[in-house]
Amino acid sequence: MNVKALTQINWPCGKKAAVEKFLAHRTKLCTALLDLPCLDTLGLPGRVLILTVCAAGIGGTFQYGYNLTIINAPTLFIQTFANETWLERTGAPLEGSTVALLWSFVVSVFSLGGLAGALVAGPMAIRLGRKKSLLLSNLFVLLAAVLAGCSRRAGSVEMVMLSRFLAGVNSGVGMSVQPMYLGESAPKELRGTVALTSASFTALGLVLGQAVGLRELLGTEGRWPLLLASNAVPGLIQLLLLPWAPESPRYLLIDRGDQGACVRALRRLRGREDVSGELKELLAEQAAVRGEAPKAPWELLRSRAWRWQLLSVLVLSSAMQLCGNDSMYSYASSVFHKAGVPSDLIQYVTIGTGSCELITAVTCNLVIDRVGRRKLVMGGYSLMAAWAVVFTVALSLQDRLSWMPYLSMACIFAYILSFGIGPAGVTGILPAEIFDQVTRPAAYMICGSLLWSNLFLVGMAFPFLVDGLGPFCYLPFFAVCVCSALYVCFFLPETKAKTFLEISAEFNKRNFPAPVPEKSWTNSEGNKSTLLPPELALAHDEPHSSSQACPGRWGEPSRPQNAFQAQLAGTSSSGPGPASADVQTRRGQVRHQRLLQMLLVLGMGGTLLVGFQVSVIASPSQDIKRFINETWFERHGTSLRHETLTLLWSTIVSIYCVGGLLGGLWSGPLVARYGKKKAFLGSDVIVMAAALLVGFSEAAGSFEMILLGRFLYGVSAGISLNVHGPYLGEVSPKKLRGFVVTTASVFLSLGKALGQIMALRALLGSRWPLLLALGGVAALLQLLLLPLFPESPPYLLIQKGDREGCLKAMKELWGEGPHHAEMEDLLREAAAARTARSLGVLGVMTAPALRKPLGVTVLLILSLQLCGLIAVE
Repeated sequence: MNVKALTQINWPCGKKAAVEKFLAHRTKLCTALLDLPCLDTLGLPGRVLILTVCAAGIGGTFQYGYNLTIINAPTLFIQTFANETWLERTGAPLEGSTVALLWSFVVSVFSLGGLAGALVAGPMAIRLGRKKSLLLSNLFVLLAAVLAGCSRRAGSVEMVMLSRFLAGVNSGVGMSVQPMYLGESAPKELRGTVALTSASFTALGLVLGQAVGLRELLGTEGRWPLLLASNAVPGLIQLLLLPWAPESPRYLLIDRGDQGACVRALRRLRGREDVSGELKELLAEQAAVRGEAPKAPWELLRSRAWRWQLLSVLVLSSAMQLCGNDSMYSYASSVFHKAGVPSDLIQYVTIGTGSCELITAVTCNLVIDRVGRRKLVMGGYSLMAAWAVVFTVALSLQDRLSWMPYLSMACIFAYILSFGIGPAGVTGILPAEIFDQVTRPAAYMICGSLLWSNLFLVGMAFPFLVDGLGPFCYLPFFAVCVCSALYVCFFLPETKAKTFLEISAEFNKRNFPAPVPEKSWTNSEGNKSTLLPPELALAHDEPHSSSQACPGRWGEPSRPQNAFQAQLAGTSSSGPGPASADVQTRRGQVRHQRLLQMLLVLGMGGTLLVGFQVSVIASPSQDIKRFINETWFERHGTSLRHETLTLLWSTIVSIYCVGGLLGGLWSGPLVARYGKKKAFLGSDVIVMAAALLVGFSEAAGSFEMILLGRFLYGVSAGISLNVHGPYLGEVSPKKLRGFVVTTASVFLSLGKALGQIMALRALLGSRWPLLLALGGVAALLQLLLLPLFPESPPYLLIQKGDREGCLKAMKELWGEGPHHAEMEDLLREAAAARTARSLGVLGVMTAPALRKPLGVTVLLILSLQLCGLIAVE
């Protein structure tokens, strides 16, 4: 019965008033419901998009986290099962080392399966589509569950291994396809939030895997086959839910060419009919890649157009596994035990580590589209580096101070929280954002292969790191975190709220740097010149009238000379020009930022290493003398006399100066032939060779390796001291030259302080090979970062005759503003250098014109060494 019929009934007096009141309230309620904003107007994803996220996640990255942790609880049970099975077959039990090897293979074969899954994920995503690839991968996990569930009854440990391999294949496909699927299905404004749910589902899988493995649930000896087979449940849930979700709109339009299906998928995902704006972006992307077939991984590796995108994926995907987050779980049980947690409660506390990663993954999911990708990744790795140092100190002192185990426990939680806030989630969605439709599957194949290979590598190598480095086993992970944070800071652009074409344009600036054209023009006297471009021409030419045209900036139309001169001065006759105050401010900020980056890179492998090696050798003197004496006794059966031992130690200390003398003599020819940047890089190679020698000297039982390592350190120091200061002076503008050059002495003092700190007994003072080899880390950082900066502009122009390279280096270092004064100075210096011949050491000493500068230099150098400062230190 409708409302009109209700009002026409002849109700009794009391009931009629009640009915009218009820109808009035009903009308107000319906009006209020109609006025409520829909999900789309609130900026929230539609129901179909939420269904897609949940269905893809439960059988995708959730399986990776779940399968990673369910294997921990039944460790002893599976080892016992393997031993009993072998005893029944052969009549003899397995040895302890064989059982450990068999168990490590059961654990690590999951990574090999993940590698295989990552390799097939790309072709599957291209041929079958994103959704069908996820559905098909569930067949692997269902078969794995059947094998694991029946393994004990069949008495076959091989079935457990095969089950783990197939579960790894499923996880490999899910880790590669799910972020791709969600990144292509999400709107631009929510792409980071939606794609980052992959990390949230991974963390959720970690926590649930730890919870299901409790003794109260499936973590008992009789139920471990059910525990390993429980990964079938998420697979079945995905098989039920995912068919109701649409395929990726980008795949339907760009790969399949089905615009109608793409529009239908967009309408379902967005919950609205008007999707014309997003369809326009997809059509533009389709036009950009039209006619191109999907790329294979080897084509991506050879293509210059994707060089920086691929390098970013390689660095961050490797760092995700090499940062030591998964290894932190290995330390958790022992640290909790030393902190006083009862053994039967450790498994419950360990669940807290997984919960930390889940909490930060959800938090990152909520803030990523506000904060941005770069800040989260850079901040995460920076915090991890800081906590790695604190964790190393805490592990070193936990047997001496009663409260140190609590600090170690706090570091575990802090390290995992820092990992979850950025690197855990952003790394997985990065290929979906920086690669287009035809290269994305190949990028995920490379990304997934690196992820699983490094997971296998860390799983196999970490026990040896613990045995070899002890409490300092996290120093390699510290280096990985620092390198990753520096790479993101310097080279990774922000992708927040940008289309794929806008992100590609950002990377193309690095993939295809604009060449500096060489123009010729006629100056005011009618003479044709190719030496200076118009923007560097001197401003003292006579101005032309406003009707006469003069050359403008490259690629711009000609403009009146008076306007051009006004632009050089920073103003225009008609108002603010391109060189106005705000533009000049931005250029100055960019210039100073680039110079600061170069100062840091030059300093860490330059005079900082010199100061570090000067101060670090004093602390382990007694340990090294003892090692020399023991080595000599093992070789000859007699101990060294005190005088001989003192002579050997003096040689180890002073041979550094002999190497420095040789390096100083070589530095001049090296710089003249190869340039200052290549001389620095060659010096880094020498430092790394020296670090390997001194690092393995104790293991090899050879004090001669210390002598040779110290000599090579000295050669590198001689080169660095002669190259660092001049290089800084040549890459800095004239107004900042004094400030920039003095940073060399700042880094020298900083190196001395760091050497004294690291030589403390609480840090590396008792592990002298590692202490002496620590300089190799700074050299490796410089070897990786310095090639990204330009060579000295004076070297390029004066010694190489490369005007184009010189101008390009000046623009990169000092911004895009006019550099006519600097170029004029360099041209005068080049003209003077062409008329003069190169002088050797004897020529400099005998030249009358250089006698006074040489005398002043010699006097200052002698005063620096003979003033007694080194003796005081």
